[in-house]
Amino acid sequence: MAVSAEPAVTSGSEPPQSPLQILIRDTLEVPSHLWAKNHNGADLHMAYTKYTAIQNALKQLSKLVTAGLWPPKKMPALDVVVGVFMSKSAYHTNYSKVFAAVPKYPGMEKWLENADDAPADDEVWGEHRPSFENLKMIVLGPKQKKSSKGKKRQVDSSSPVKAVKKGKGKKVESSSDSEVKKRKSKKAGNSGKKTAGSSKDRY
Repeated sequence: MAVSAEPAVTSGSEPPQSPLQILIRDTLEVPSHLWAKNHNGADLHMAYTKYTAIQNALKQLSKLVTAGLWPPKKMPALDVVVGVFMSKSAYHTNYSKVFAAVPKYPGMEKWLENADDAPADDEVWGEHRPSFENLKMIVLGPKQKKSSKGKKRQVDSSSPVKAVKKGKGKKVESSSDSEVKKRKSKKAGNSGKKTAGSSKDRY
């Protein structure tokens, strides 16, 4: 599972950080194991911990900005905050989509948090082994299939209705009526001419 495209750094070393990112991690007192980017991408527990740490950091920074206690006075961009903890590409490609859906599955959420009351592996994973791809299938797979089927049903059910409506056009009826009226008026005109001609012959 390739969660992060960044090369691994030596254990204990500090990844490159901008002055603003250093200010964020120092102000929020982010533990070093959360901003160091040398964790194993396959460790789902650490991956989810980093994701939740990003969400908490955004909330804390928002409160500081509102209270006027944040020196830059402006809310840092999302990518700046994400970069404190992990790869921005990994966050936007995988974490933000999959981990955002985890709270809808309380058992899986407790498992990822490694909580004391977390359920056993087989209760949340079933026959699947714990992996990011399997997590994605569990929290996103069924919904994607259901939504695609729903779209197909809507298209199929609406098409025959439209076809029936198109078949009941009033324009067809009005055009046929006008043609009949024209024919009647022509016949009436011809009969009038014949009558006038016969009257002349009498005189």
